[in-house]
Amino acid sequence: MTKTQFLLLFLVAIPLVAVVLVNVVSKDYSSLLGKITIILPLFFLINYLSLLDSYLNNEKNSLILLSMSRDLVIGLTVAPISLSFIALLAFVWLGVACYSNKYFLISQDKKILQFQIFLILSVEFITLVILSKNLISIFLFHQSLIFCLYFF
Repeated sequence: MTKTQFLLLFLVAIPLVAVVLVNVVSKDYSSLLGKITIILPLFFLINYLSLLDSYLNNEKNSLILLSMSRDLVIGLTVAPISLSFIALLAFVWLGVACYSNKYFLISQDKKILQFQIFLILSVEFITLVILSKNLISIFLFHQSLIFCLYFF
């Protein structure tokens, strides 16, 4: 596994780890929830910067998640436009996480857990759509995003 493939896998895994941590931490340590929801977008941003560095050093590998046949694969790849969109997504996620923590603290709203899980899953599926290797991958991940939005 090359550095770019590892960074792609790690970039996709960060939001999944965030969902698990938010579920576990929210039950016992509600004060830690605000810190975790800020730290994980920072990890996402740092991983993006590492991926950008890897891409600029001409390491242009893709990651195949599922290969059904020689021509039919579901995978992730890095392109210049996808790097721009991932940067935008990383900064938006960090901004929304900071703003939502303050908002839910001030308004005393109890639905912070549902919002945080929805936000993180949305970031996950948008990341997968942005990094998709082909049209089939885009359709699959976009349908997953729509399914997530339906339940929110």
